[in-house]
Amino acid sequence: MSSPSEYPYATITQDLVKSTMRAQLELVRAWKIHGSTQSVRDGDLNKHFSWLALEYPEGINRHFFDAPPANNFYPLRTKALRALGKMPDWIRHNLEARQPPDYGLPKDQSNATAKYEDSRRYLSGGPTRISQLIRRTFEEDVNAVIAGGSTAINLRSVLSIVYDFLTMPDMPGSQAYALLALRNHLFTEIGVVPYFEGGKKDDDFKITDIEASLSSMWTYFRPRYLSEGQGKQATAKKKVMAFLQHFLAMKGILQWHVKDLKAYEAYLANGHLWPREKKLRSALEFDKSPFLNKWPETGELINEIWGLPLPIRGADTLFRGGLKFSSRQGLITAIHGGPGSGKTSLALALGVYLAPFGIRTLFISGEEDEQDLRNKIGGLVPDQVRRLDRMDPAGDWIDFYHLPPPSETDSPENNVLTRLIEQFALLTNKLNSNTESEGDGFYIPKPCRAIIVLDGVHDLFVATATSDDQGSSANTQIRRLYQLIEAQKQLQALVILTTGQEWEGNARLDYLAEVTLHLSHESVSEYGAKPDRRIRLCKARHQLCAAGTHGLQIAGAKGVRFSPQINYQLDRRSLWKMRIPDKRRIKTVLQQVTQIGLLKPNQGKGNCIFRENRHVPRLFANSHIFLNGEGSGGKAALALKIALAPSFAIENAAGAPDFKKTVRDEKVLVVSFLYPKEYYEQIASDLVVLHRAEYPQLEKKHPLKTNLEVIHFYPGHLKPNDLYNRIEWALDEAELMGDPYTCVIIDGIHNVFLQFPEIERYRLIWPQIYNSLRSRLIMTITTHTTLFMPQSVFSGESATRVDDSRSEPLRHALVQKSDFVFEIDRIPIWHPNYQNKPDYWGYFVVKTLSAINQPIPNGHVLWSREQMVFVEDEYYPSCNPTNNKPPEGEQPQIDMFT
Repeated sequence: MSSPSEYPYATITQDLVKSTMRAQLELVRAWKIHGSTQSVRDGDLNKHFSWLALEYPEGINRHFFDAPPANNFYPLRTKALRALGKMPDWIRHNLEARQPPDYGLPKDQSNATAKYEDSRRYLSGGPTRISQLIRRTFEEDVNAVIAGGSTAINLRSVLSIVYDFLTMPDMPGSQAYALLALRNHLFTEIGVVPYFEGGKKDDDFKITDIEASLSSMWTYFRPRYLSEGQGKQATAKKKVMAFLQHFLAMKGILQWHVKDLKAYEAYLANGHLWPREKKLRSALEFDKSPFLNKWPETGELINEIWGLPLPIRGADTLFRGGLKFSSRQGLITAIHGGPGSGKTSLALALGVYLAPFGIRTLFISGEEDEQDLRNKIGGLVPDQVRRLDRMDPAGDWIDFYHLPPPSETDSPENNVLTRLIEQFALLTNKLNSNTESEGDGFYIPKPCRAIIVLDGVHDLFVATATSDDQGSSANTQIRRLYQLIEAQKQLQALVILTTGQEWEGNARLDYLAEVTLHLSHESVSEYGAKPDRRIRLCKARHQLCAAGTHGLQIAGAKGVRFSPQINYQLDRRSLWKMRIPDKRRIKTVLQQVTQIGLLKPNQGKGNCIFRENRHVPRLFANSHIFLNGEGSGGKAALALKIALAPSFAIENAAGAPDFKKTVRDEKVLVVSFLYPKEYYEQIASDLVVLHRAEYPQLEKKHPLKTNLEVIHFYPGHLKPNDLYNRIEWALDEAELMGDPYTCVIIDGIHNVFLQFPEIERYRLIWPQIYNSLRSRLIMTITTHTTLFMPQSVFSGESATRVDDSRSEPLRHALVQKSDFVFEIDRIPIWHPNYQNKPDYWGYFVVKTLSAINQPIPNGHVLWSREQMVFVEDEYYPSCNPTNNKPPEGEQPQIDMFT
């Protein structure tokens, strides 16, 4: 096969998959014996990955080892693993063999032995990113089985876990490196490879083979008379179908279906995804994911299997999985744009991001000097990507050639363009001679032989015209353009041609090129508006693509990145079903109330006595909650109180939750149009103290923690696709980290109508955001304030609505889309019950307007904005079952809040 050092992770992929299989085996055995995985410590999972510390020095592939403080994780690289010189020989031998540190120790050996204790120093004892990825996916899958009452289990493929682990959480474009590594691993494991010219006919498969296999698979899984769509597909005997099964399982489209745990243990212990022994293969079947809404498009799967994955954020959406080359193994890409639109930077970025694949770049330019271009490369790659294995922006991956200026002595047969075409012919011969010989072994070709950039094609033709008597002839120009394109096609490489926006040859070049991109720099002349770079994908001849206009960023800490249209993002999310509220997991935060008499102005936090109040609803996991009110009622604090409150599992038919342990630690993402991060952090810190008083029954081994991240948007010209992508990428990052968010708070949505004109103009943004959030296992809380400007109490005029009722359609839409709706308004001090009760005047009424899957309570609770607790209303009979009579001397009152 091709050299293992040609792309990132190539030398570790096979053993990383085996290590993940061994770690999952620890969980399978524990669940088989005990019915749970609590007996498996994090160190029991981490030990299978300690060997990674020997493979990479500190600072390289940091996403394998780092532990961000916000995640409460441990680093995978322990202190002992940093001192490699002091490592005992027997442990080094194990790690070099990519085995756990304690490999070879007798199973019945006491834990107190010196060797065992010594080996524990070389594994991380707490939760790490890899241990959480393995544990969370296994427990989620098993819990789904328990809820369904089945004895068989569906599990995520270990390839899917490794796919996430290899991807840098904060750089989603790096998933391209993981895709190539695992795709090649599957090619090698199963012994097949996509068809390419000159390949071995016995090992390759064509697009028609994939289409036929997909058609057979879709037919098998569709609802039929007997199976009703619940059929399971055995591991295929045919190589192409087996490859496709595992590839779709890697993407999460399919899951592994396990009927016999003993047979599955043997399969995992074997360490191969497609073992040659039929008995081992039979332990594994495939089932479609229970969350799958529709099958992916065939064109996108073909791009991912045949195409060149682009490690730039958003590129997987623009090119629907990868850049697919022609049958001749070449691709001509034209990039048009005016001065300063980013043509040169984008071409350089493609070269540097693809360099870790072992792809060299030849950059031909007549505009800029080599040193200026090298200086420009440094700002195109973020620090995280620089630390990737095989990534060296300043390294030997690029050659520069500066086009000489035209000369008056140049003849038509010896001008710049003619010489360039001749050089392309020589380069073609060189590339052909350097192509790896497949020999007698299995051979996987590079996804791309080379990148050739011709920067400033328009200048080249202008130079030719000055030296050619016939250069001004349109026919001559067209003929030379055809000659140039044909010479470039012979290169069998990714050829990138950049031209000015006004060049007269652009239209003809667009017909000849196979991918056409137009760059623009909008709002440059508009005062007060931030300049906005855009990329328009006009065509991609050989593949499915996201044609249209998208965002483009070049500068900044994140490097070059695309910001795809929301519609295409939603197309990809539409593969997954909308998640409905989960009645098996609840929050009782609204039912934890105290009494006004127990609240003292200077009382220490957490000293109240709380009791349960059933006149407000329980909140289900994955619910969408809408908090609305007039004035400042502390809705941000109320939303955080709900989000950070512990969730409890319903574990019996009576619907009684287990209050002694939480489902998991809560992790909250706040999307704020109001306050900065510090504001929410202070509230969250105070709320955790209060929660300990509200839930005293929680065991000490389940302490409540604050895990909060904030995206704060300043008023300005924020684009709708930037808002959508910021939220989506933050959620994806947490999932790739192994610590997904449990709740998203969108705070101050009313401010959009006053401070974010671009968002206000795009009316579909909020339905699109909420639809996307529905496809995740996550609770969503939205706060909205109906803004009024109070008038003088002596004028007799009513208050004036500030936003001129512009937010009213949005508010009604949110109410319709929400599972729980609450109104938070100041207590009516004009009412007889409260006129002489100043203790109540600072409280707000929390009234339930809708509640899914339960009766809407007729009562309410009071909300203390300052002390952030819920309080019983002693003067409202329906809210306090222990006080069914009105106060002495007063008449019973109707519900004045209905």
